[in-house]
Amino acid sequence: MSVDPTFTFQPAEVLTTAAPMTTTTGTVSSAGTEEIKVGYSLSVFVTTCKYYDPVKKEWTSDGCVVGPLTTPEKIQCLCTKLSVSSSSDITTTPSTGGSPTTTAHISPVRFGGGMIVPMNSINLSDSAFLKLDENPIIFSVMVSCMCLYLVIIIWAKKKDREDVIKAGSAPLPDNNPDHMYLYELLVYTGDKTNSGTTSKVSFILSGDEDETPPRPMYDPKRPVLKRGSVDSFIMAVPRPIGALSHLRIWHSNSGSSPSWFFSRMQVTDLQTQDKSFFLLDRWLAVEEDDGLVDRVVPIANKEELTNFNHLFWTKTKKDIYDGHIWFSIFTRPARSKFTRCQRLTCCLSLLFSTMMANILFYETDSGDAQVYKLGPFNFTLPMIYKGVISSLIVFPINLLIVQIFRLAKERPQKEHPVKVKPMPLQSVNVDTSLSSLRELEKQMESLENEDELRAVCHSPVSGKRSGTPMSVSTISKSGYTDYVAGKSFKNITDDDSRLATKPGYGNTNDKKKKKKCRLRFPWWSIYIAYFVCLCSVGVSFWITVEVGGVFGAEKSNKWMVSFCVSAIESVFFSQPLKVMGLALFFALVIKSPDVDEDDDDSEDTKKNELKANEEYLHKSRDMSGCSAIPAPPDEDYLRAMRQQRFKEIKMFEVVREIVAYLFFLYLLLMVGYGNRDPWSFYLSNHVKDLYSRANDLPDGLALSSVLKNEQFFEWANSTLIPTMYGDEWYDGIKYPWLKNFIADGSSFRIGPPRLRQLRAKADKCPDPIYKHYPECRFAYSITDQDEGTYKKGWLPINQSDSLDTGDDHWSYKDSDITGGYPIPAILATYGGGGFLVELGTNKDDAFSTLSDLKENQWIDRYTRGVVVEFLIYNAYLNLYTLSMSVIEFPETGGAFPFERLHVMRLDRYSGTTMFVVMAAELLVVCYVLFFLVREIKKIKEMKRGYFKEFWNCVEFWVLCFCIGGIVCSFYRLFVSIQLSSHLRDNPGKFINFQYAAYWDEIYGYMLGLIIFAATIKFLRMMRFNRKIAIFGETLRYIGKPILQFMLIFLVIFAGFSQMAYLVFFTKLHNFSTFISSMESLVTLLLNKFDYLKFEEADSFFAPFIFISFTIMLSFIMLNMFLTLIIEGFQVVRFGASRQKNEYEIVEYMMGRFKDVFSMGSTKKEGPPQSGGYVENQFESKAYEDLTKKVDEILGMAMKQVSSGKDALLELQKLDASGKRKIYSA
Repeated sequence: MSVDPTFTFQPAEVLTTAAPMTTTTGTVSSAGTEEIKVGYSLSVFVTTCKYYDPVKKEWTSDGCVVGPLTTPEKIQCLCTKLSVSSSSDITTTPSTGGSPTTTAHISPVRFGGGMIVPMNSINLSDSAFLKLDENPIIFSVMVSCMCLYLVIIIWAKKKDREDVIKAGSAPLPDNNPDHMYLYELLVYTGDKTNSGTTSKVSFILSGDEDETPPRPMYDPKRPVLKRGSVDSFIMAVPRPIGALSHLRIWHSNSGSSPSWFFSRMQVTDLQTQDKSFFLLDRWLAVEEDDGLVDRVVPIANKEELTNFNHLFWTKTKKDIYDGHIWFSIFTRPARSKFTRCQRLTCCLSLLFSTMMANILFYETDSGDAQVYKLGPFNFTLPMIYKGVISSLIVFPINLLIVQIFRLAKERPQKEHPVKVKPMPLQSVNVDTSLSSLRELEKQMESLENEDELRAVCHSPVSGKRSGTPMSVSTISKSGYTDYVAGKSFKNITDDDSRLATKPGYGNTNDKKKKKKCRLRFPWWSIYIAYFVCLCSVGVSFWITVEVGGVFGAEKSNKWMVSFCVSAIESVFFSQPLKVMGLALFFALVIKSPDVDEDDDDSEDTKKNELKANEEYLHKSRDMSGCSAIPAPPDEDYLRAMRQQRFKEIKMFEVVREIVAYLFFLYLLLMVGYGNRDPWSFYLSNHVKDLYSRANDLPDGLALSSVLKNEQFFEWANSTLIPTMYGDEWYDGIKYPWLKNFIADGSSFRIGPPRLRQLRAKADKCPDPIYKHYPECRFAYSITDQDEGTYKKGWLPINQSDSLDTGDDHWSYKDSDITGGYPIPAILATYGGGGFLVELGTNKDDAFSTLSDLKENQWIDRYTRGVVVEFLIYNAYLNLYTLSMSVIEFPETGGAFPFERLHVMRLDRYSGTTMFVVMAAELLVVCYVLFFLVREIKKIKEMKRGYFKEFWNCVEFWVLCFCIGGIVCSFYRLFVSIQLSSHLRDNPGKFINFQYAAYWDEIYGYMLGLIIFAATIKFLRMMRFNRKIAIFGETLRYIGKPILQFMLIFLVIFAGFSQMAYLVFFTKLHNFSTFISSMESLVTLLLNKFDYLKFEEADSFFAPFIFISFTIMLSFIMLNMFLTLIIEGFQVVRFGASRQKNEYEIVEYMMGRFKDVFSMGSTKKEGPPQSGGYVENQFESKAYEDLTKKVDEILGMAMKQVSSGKDALLELQKLDASGKRKIYSA
C-alpha cells in the first residue's frame, strides 16, 4: 500500500493552535489551502518477532509480524500462530481480510528479545584526541596512571633486586664440608608488630636416630627472621637424623629488638623430599606470653596441620600476599618467580582494559528488560550480557599475561667459571675433599660386610649414636664445590646436587615416583607477555579516550567518579573477601596442609649456576659466630632481662604518649585559633568607631552619650543613619555601587537596619499612690511584657472593630517573625520579639521613618529597651558583623546604652588555611573517638574506682567537652548552611544572625574549656619528673583540708559581702548589686582598691568594714591557706620514695638518651659472656652435685671412724692400768 507523502493543514490551525499538531495523510485541498514545507528527521531500526518452537527446538518467526505500534524501545508482535500458555495474553481483533488477527502481548523473555545491548559508539570523524581541551579528564587520568607506573616501576625494580638476595637458601654458618646429608629449613616469622628479632637464634633438631648439636640460625650476609619473612637455610649433618620428633629452639635475648614471634618451621629432607612441620605460633620474648625464650616444639601431626585456624589464616595470608595482584606488588614473597615489575605491568594492563570494558557499556540503554529476583539480588538479561562481554574483554587476556609471567622458565646463561677463594686453615680443601671422597667410595665398594663399612665410616664427632652408619652419596664436582664454598642455594632438587641415599641407609628414594613436571613456558615468552601488555594498554587507552570524547565533559566526569569508586571497592573489599571465602572453603572442605612449594621446576635449568649479573653471597664460610653458641638464658638472667624490657616498654609508652598528646594539643590549638580570625577585633573596633563613637562624623553623637529619650533620636539621625547608608563617597559624588554599602565603602549592608522595642505593661499603682497616680511604671520582665497591638501614639485599638488592626510599627511581633532570641543587657534580659521597625533601604526612607516615630512618641515611659540590629558583611575578610546593642530605659528614667557586636565567619572553609583547619578538625575527631573507646574500657574495668582518681576525672571531662565541641561544630555548620541558603533566596532583606551568633559563642566557650583542660592534663604527661610529681601529690594530699578551709572562707566572705552590699548599695556603683559587691571584695583581696571612695561613701562604717575585712581575710585566712599548702608540701617531699618505680623509668630514659648520644659511660646489661652451650650440661651438673654429696658423706664417715679409733685407744690405756678390760672386735 502506497502512502501519499503530502500533508494538508488549514492556515488558521497553523497560526493559532498551541497544542501539538497531528498530520493527516491525504490529497491537497483545492480551495483555501496553502502549501507548507515540513522538515523530518528519520531514524531507521530493524526488528523482528521470534518465538521459541519447542517442536523444532529453534527460534522462528512463523505467523508473526511486527505491529505498527513498534518503537525502538518496544516491539508489538501480531501473531496468527503461536502457542501461548495463558489466554489472557491473547486478544483477537477483526481484520479487513475477514479472518481474525491474534495479538499476543508477550514479555520479551518468551521472544528472547532485549538481551543484546549495543556498546557505546566511537566517532572516528571527530576524534577525541583533537579536542582534548574540551574534555581532558579521561586522557589526563590515564596519562597520569602511566606516569605513576613509570615511577613505581623504578621502586619495584630495586625491590626485585633485593628479593633476589632474600630468595636464596643460606647455608648454616657452622656447616662442616665433610657432612653431606642436607636438610632445608623454612622458618616462618609472624606478622604481629615487632615479630622480627635481632637476637641470635639457635636450635636442636631431634629424630629417631640422632639429634643435631646446637646450630646457629643466622646469615652474616643478609638480615633474616624479620617480621612476616620466610627464611630458608641449608643444614648439613654427618648422617640422617631419622624420623623427626621435636625441635628445641631458643635465642640469646640480645640486640635492639630481641623478641621473636616464631610461627612455624618446615624441614625438608633433600635426599628423600620428606617434609616435616613444627607449628608453634607463640612468642619467644621475656615481655610476652609466659616470658620464655626457650621452647620445645613437637612435630605436627595431621590433625594440627589440618586445623581450621591454621589452614584458614595461612591460606589467607598466602593468597593476599601472593595471589592478590594489587597487594602483591608490595607484599610479594621473595621466593616467587613472579617479580614486582611484572605484577605492576599486569596491574596497568588490567586497569586499562577494565576501564575500556566499563566505558563501552556505561549507561547503555537496555530497554524495559524483565527483572529477575534471586533472593535479595535483582538482575536482568542485559546485565548478564554486559557482565559476560566485559569479562571476555578483560579476563582472558590478563589471565594469559599473568600465567606467562608465572610459568616462564629462567633464561639460560652462558657458562661462567667460578673462582673459589682458598678456604681458611680450619676449612677442608676442596680438591683434597673430592679425592678423599672418591677414595672413600672405592673403599666402600670393595668392602663386603657391614662391620667393616661401619669401621671405615665412623664419625669422630658423633654423640650418643656413634655407631650409626654415615650415608654416602655421589655428588658432582660443581655441586660439592658450591657447597664447600658456602653458596646460597636457591633450590637443591637437581639430580646432580641431590644426595642419593643408598639402599639400606635411612629413607630410600627408589620406590617413590618421580614428581610430575609442571607446564613451563620457554624463557623468551616473557617478551610476548610484555608485548601483549603493551598492546592491551595501547588499545584500551585509545578506545577509552575515544568513547569519552563522545560522552562529553560532564558525562566523562560522572563516569570517572563511578569507575574510581567501583575500582576502590573491588581492590580493597571485593577481592579480599573473595580471598577469604576461598580460604574458608580450603580450610573446611579441602583440608590439605599448606606446603611451601618453590616455583622452580626440576626440569628447569641448573639452579646453582649464576646469572651474568649475580655473584655468590657466601663465597667463603664465616665461622666467627660458631665458636660459642649461646646457651638458653637461665631464670635469673631472664628475670633481670624481663625487668629491663618492661622498663623499655614503659619508656616507649611514655614517649609515645607524650608525642601523641603533644600532637593532639597542637591540633586543638590549630582548631581553636583557626576559628578565631585575628582581624575580627579590628573589624569590630572599626564598626564601633563608625556607629557608636562617631569618630568619622563631626556632628555625630556617640552612643555612650545617649542618656535620655530625646537623645536616642538625635543619635539615630546624626550617627546611625549616616553610618548605615553610605551613598556618598569622600568626594561627595553618589556612586551607584555605594547603594548597599555603609559609610566606609568597604562593608556591605545586608538588608535594612531595624529597631526592636521591648515594653513593660501599664498597671495600676498600689495604694495609697493609686489615688494620685492611676498608672505606674514597672520594671521589664521577659515573662510579663507588653505584647499588645496599638495605633500610632500607642493608642488602643477598637476591639469590637475587626477592621481596626493597628499600625505596623505599634504592633507586637513574636520571635518567630523577628527571628530574635533573648539578649542579656545591664538591667535585664530582653526577649526575642518586640515592636519592630525597619528603617528602609535608603537614607531618605530611614530619616522619614525616624521622624514619624519621634512625632508619634514611639519611645515613651513604658519603653524599657530598644535593640538596634543591623548586619554587615566585609567581603575582603569574609566576616559578618551583627549588632545586638541595647539602649535601656529603666522605670526610673534616663537611658543606659549597652553596646554589643558579634563578628563571625559564616562560610568558614574558604581558602587554603581553612582546609588545613578542617583536616585538623577531622584528626581531632579521630583522636576523641580513640580516647573515648579507651576510657570506656577503663570504666568497665575499674567501675566506680575510675572516678576516684583525679586524672581520670580530668580525662573524663576533657572527653565531655570535646564531644560537646564536636556537636556544637556540626550544628553550627548546619545553621550556617541554612542561613546561606536563606541569604540567596531573600536578597535585600534583613537576615537575623543572632541564633548562629549564639552557637558561635557557645562553640568558642567549648573550645576554650577544651584547650584549658587539655593543657592542664599535659601535666600528667610530665608525672615522671620528680618536681611535677611532688606538685601533683601535694595537691592530692591537701585536697580535703583545702575543701574544709574553703567552706569556712566562703562563709566569712559571704558575710562581708552582704554587709558591704547593704551599706554601700545606694552610694557606690561597684556595690549596687550583691554580685558586684562580691567582685569588688575580691579585688580588695588583691590590694586593688580606692579607700577614699569608701570613706566618702560612709565615713563612719566604711573604715570598720575595710579594716575588719583586711585583717580577717587578707591576714588570717590567706595565711592559714598558705600554711596548709606548706605543710602538705613538706609531707609529700619526704615521702617521694612512693614513686620509686616511676623515677627509675626516668633514670633509665636518661641513661638510654646518654647512650644514644654518647654522653655518658653507662654500661648496658647484656647476656652472659661465659655461657656457651655444653651438650648434656644439665646431666653433668647433676652428676657433679651427686659426687660432691658422696664425698661429703664419706668424709663424715671417715671422721667418725677416726674418732672411734681414738676412743678405743683411750679404753685400752685404761685397761692396761687394771681398772677395766675391753675387747675390740
